[in-house]
Parts: sequence; C-alpha cells; structure tokens
Amino acid sequence: MLTWYELCKIFINKKFQFDSLHDLAELEKTINNIPGVLNNGLFVGLADLVIVGELQDGQPLVREF
Repeated sequence: MLTWYELCKIFINKKFQFDSLHDLAELEKTINNIPGVLNNGLFVGLADLVIVGELQDGQPLVREF
C-alpha cells in the first residue's frame, strides 16, 4: 500500500515472508541504500528478546530470537 503524507513523504506498507533473519537483514540493507530512504521499520538486530502482547495462563508469552 502506498500512502502520501504532508511534505511529499511516502510510506509503503508491504507484507513479506522470509525463511530466515538473514533475509530480513539483506532486505533492510537494500532498502536503506535506496537514495532518499530515511528509515525503515524492520529494526533487524536491535532486540535480543521480544515480548509478545499475549497472555497464556496469566503469564506474558516471551520469545527469544
């Protein structure tokens, strides 16, 4: 989905399927090397622990990557 915002900012929302985190790291590098790209929402390698917003038996579901 392509969305126009004020000051001619463009946001692109796209769902991808990847087999590994390496694939995401390569995609992040490719996106960041496109002239004019300021940022992306992949955040590869920035977290060691993800806390999923879901409760199972009253406890938060925690996944480590």
